[in-house]
Order: sequence, then C-alpha cells, then structure tokens
Amino acid sequence: MAEHKAKKNSLVKKTKNFLDDLWTVSSEGEKGIRRIAIILARIIYTICMGIVKKRILVQASSLSYATLLAVGPILAITVMFSSVFFKDKDEDFVYNNIMAAATFVMPAFNEMNIDETSVSNTENTSSQNSAKVATADNSQTAKGKAHINPEIYKFIDNISKGSAKAGIVGIVAMIVTCLLLLINMESAFNYIWGVEVGRNWMNRIVFYFVMIFFGSVGSIFAAALFATPTIAKVFGGIAIIRDYVHWISYGFGMLVMIIVLSCFYKFIPFTKVKWSSAIVGGIVITMLLLLNNKGSFLYISYISKQQSLYGYLAIVAVAMFSLYIFWIVLLSGGLITYAVQFVGFFDDDQAWNKIGERTKSMCALAVFSEVAKDFYERGKGCSNLDSLSQKLKLPKVLLARCVKLLSEKDLVCVVDNRAEDSTMLKPSVSPDALTVAGFLSKISEAEGDRSINERLSGYENSVKLVLGSFAEFAKTDMLSKKIRDIL
Repeated sequence: MAEHKAKKNSLVKKTKNFLDDLWTVSSEGEKGIRRIAIILARIIYTICMGIVKKRILVQASSLSYATLLAVGPILAITVMFSSVFFKDKDEDFVYNNIMAAATFVMPAFNEMNIDETSVSNTENTSSQNSAKVATADNSQTAKGKAHINPEIYKFIDNISKGSAKAGIVGIVAMIVTCLLLLINMESAFNYIWGVEVGRNWMNRIVFYFVMIFFGSVGSIFAAALFATPTIAKVFGGIAIIRDYVHWISYGFGMLVMIIVLSCFYKFIPFTKVKWSSAIVGGIVITMLLLLNNKGSFLYISYISKQQSLYGYLAIVAVAMFSLYIFWIVLLSGGLITYAVQFVGFFDDDQAWNKIGERTKSMCALAVFSEVAKDFYERGKGCSNLDSLSQKLKLPKVLLARCVKLLSEKDLVCVVDNRAEDSTMLKPSVSPDALTVAGFLSKISEAEGDRSINERLSGYENSVKLVLGSFAEFAKTDMLSKKIRDIL
C-alpha cells in the first residue's frame, strides 16, 4: 500500500515537473519532431487549463441562453440584410439558406422525430412558395430541403415573421437584445484574452453593425455554397468538373466558413490578434463544427427524452442544447487562437499569485525599463501591453498587474493618444533621477512600513542589524546607479 502511494506521488511529481519545464524549454532551439511536440504540448495544455480557468462551459451556457432570447431579432436582421445583398434572389433563396445555416449550427433538430402532419404541411407550403421560381430551380431546391426537419422550418418561419411585424418598440427591443448578446460575446472573448476594458459604445455600435452584416451575409453565402445545386448552376456545363461538383461545393463552403471564423477570431477580442493565429483557430473550429454536424446522431437519446417529456415544446430544449454545444466549440476556438499566438510565451493566469515579492519587483523593473527605453528612443512611451508582451515573452495578464503596481506607486502613467486612438505608458518619474535602490524601495515598501520598522528595531536587535545591512547594501555601486544607466 505504501509502495503504491509512493509511486502515485512520484507520478504526480513527475507530471508537475514536466508541465513546469514545458515553459522553460525554448522551442526555438529545437528542431523537427521535438519542436513540434513541444509546441503541441503547450497548445493542448493551454487549451485544457483554459477551459477550466476561463470558465468556458459556464460562459457557453450563458451565451446559449442569450442567443435563444435573441433568435427572433437575429433572424429578422439577417433576413433584412440578406434581402439587400441578394437582391436578385427571391424570398425562398434567403429562407432556405437561413434554415440550412440554422440546422448546421443546431444539427440536433434533424434528429427530432418528424410528425407526418408537419411533413405534409411543410411540403404543401414549400410547393406553393416554389411556384414562384423556375421548374429547374424547384427540383434542386426540393433536393436541398429533403434533409432538413420540417419542425425547424416552422420554428424559424414563425419567429422571423413575428419579429418582422414588430412596431417601433419591438424594433428597439430587437436592437437592444442583439446588442446585449454581442456585448456578452465580446466580453467572453476579452476574458479569454485577458482584456479588462472593452470597446467604447460608439465603436461597439459601428463594429457590431458591420459584424452582423458580414456575418449574416457570409453565413448565408456559405450555406448556399454547401448546397450542390448552387455550384452546379455555375460549373454544371463543364464536363471535367461535373463529376466533382459535390466536392467543389463542399470545398467552397468550407473556405467561406474559415474566412468568416478567422475574421471573427481576429476582430472580436479588443486586442491585437495575429492573422496566422486567427486562421488556425478558424480552420480547427470549421472542422469541429462539421464534425458536430455529422455527429448529431449521438444526441438522439437526449432528444428522444426531451420529446417524450415536452412534446412540441422540446424544440426549445433541443435548441438550447444545440446552442450550448455550438458556443463551447466557438469559445474553444478563441482558446486555440490564444494558445497559438502565445505558444512561445510563459502562459499562466495565476503567475502573479505564484511568484514572490522579489520576482514581482523584477517584473516591475523590466516593465519600467521597457517603458523608459521606448520613451527615450521614440519620445512617445510604450504603446500598449501587446508590445511589452512581445518583448518580455510574458502574458498580458501578468504584465497588466505589473503596470497596475507601477501606476499605484506613481512610477508610470497611462496617457490617451487621441491621434492614434490608443493608450501609451510613460514614466512618471525620470529614469535619470531615480536610482535602482530607490525604485526597489518604492516597489516593495508601503506607507506604514517606516513606523513598524522603527518600533521593531527598538525592541529586536536582529531586525535592527538586518535593516542596517539593507541600508548599506543600497549604497553599493549597482544599486546606487540611475535607472537610465542600466537600460
């Protein structure tokens, strides 16, 4: 028993040492398979820890509920924007592709038991609407519709038409609902990236409008490309391509999805995200969404249970469940993007709490030195945490704590740069006048230290001797130098 426990403790210790060493080993010095293994291990570790620390499951449940509340406004706005962009298309085209996109996001709908009455009603409605378009288009549309559960047609049709009939108050309510959803979404991704302050309201309104427009149009465009008949109209007459139309259609659809998701991961967080990282996130999440779509049959036991309990109302529970899975995947993409971008960095949100006071002082000295260097070289100061993060190879969360400490000690100040719509860090104290000893003293000492130290020195000789040695040490050559001299 004791031997088994010792082996278990040894395994735990080895695992902990491996994870600690994972960030001390430089991947740049390695080559081939070993370098790839280190990078993959770091990414996987960051994602796994991020799911817990960034509360991905909790945030996904919150966003799925907010999305369900905003389904009506989202569909109404999507129909409005799509009708503007696809002017040459009829209403059926927009509705069919919205439904295709909805079933792609919520594939569990297709696993619901289909009521025969619903099927006949949907087919009748479909045939009436299809009379508006050409005969060739009718047959192709029917093929495209065959795999979609009629319940989702009714669900989306009722919601979108109900939202379209809303008055002034209803329109305002729709806009507010969409804004709240988008604010929650931005906050979730900012939390993943360690961004504490989001966009201002004016930038939010403009950014959200652009995102809704291109997001809705891009989703419908991707759904249209996934439908083989759409590509068949373009390439059907070319003999060589005719046999591969299905794969070409699928490839174009995936490409549009990757572009939309890459832009999403690039621009949603209010921070600088590299295109390479965003594209990796977009590719991985596109694959996961396709896998989720094809693996929807795995939900069938849950869906059957919901239908037996709630009947038609089960559609709400199934929608909530599908959206929950969708948001878990989408938020995981944010983690993947973050992990890829900071794969060469020491990455631990709890780093500040794990390091001692001396190391905190060294981190603060490093930040102050970089701010001072930029101030002397460019005269503007350090632009933001992104540039500090790139130079010091430390996560922005830890650097933000350093900046906060330096700001509280009146060593740096944050200045708004209206010309470039950004903030800059500048030294509040001249590095020419501040000694290393003075800097460390300001960082490590608080207001009440002096009175306590004097009292302890009067009662305890050991404290008096140590404090005296500290005073002597501060007079050494290194600590008596100015900060400017050691930059």
